[in-house]
Order: sequence, then structure tokens, then C-alpha cells
Amino acid sequence: MVFLFPGVLFRKFYFSGQFGNQFEQGNLLERFLWSLFLSFTSLSFVAVLFYSLAYFFDLHPLESIDFEKISTIFESLSKNEFPRAFTNKIEFINFLILIFIIYFISASLGFIVHKIIRLFSFDRFSIFKFN
Repeated sequence: MVFLFPGVLFRKFYFSGQFGNQFEQGNLLERFLWSLFLSFTSLSFVAVLFYSLAYFFDLHPLESIDFEKISTIFESLSKNEFPRAFTNKIEFINFLILIFIIYFISASLGFIVHKIIRLFSFDRFSIFKFN
């Protein structure tokens, strides 16, 4: 669910305002696949953002989090166990900050894409069309 929710947030903010009723439009498989694709897009954007901050500016926000820690946390959660990393207050707070950043960027991307499509009238193309 953690990996699918950014796509749901993206879609929710994309279909905002007068188009809010279109969020649940389409069949379940279509909505699931779009949410999965948009989650992948949002997570990739966050990964590129963190990589760019580290590479170009030598900034390491959330330095204590790496791939190994994230994978062990999700492995523990999948087994319905309390992750050992959450016993350390700093690691737990960094993990919550990471989740918040991912969700915030996903929602922001959905809102920004919505505004760009409406501003430049890209909704005349079928893939961006609002009903």
C-alpha cells in the first residue's frame, strides 16, 4: 500500500476542482494500473531529487536512511513484525519524514500537472482529456 498510495494522491490532486468527480471514473483495473504507473513516476522523481541533491550540492537529507534499511523495514512489515529500525527514535523520525516527502511531492506533482494541462489547454488531447 505504501507504494500504491503516491499514485492515488497524484490522481486525487490531478482530478481536483470541478473535475473531482472523475477520480473514480473507469474500471478498477484501469484505475489500479494508472495509480501504479503514477506511483512509480512519483517515487522515481523523489529518487532523482535525492540523488541530485547528493551529487550536485553534496546535501544528504535523511542520511541515516539507505536502501538496506528501507528493505528490512518493509520486510518486517510484510511479516507483520515491528521493525527493529523503529526502536531508534532518529531512524523512525527520518522514515516518517521520507514518507511525508514522498506523499507531499506526489500530491504536488498531481496538482502542478493539472494546472499545466489546464493552462496550456493540453486537455484537447485524448490522454489528458477531462470530461
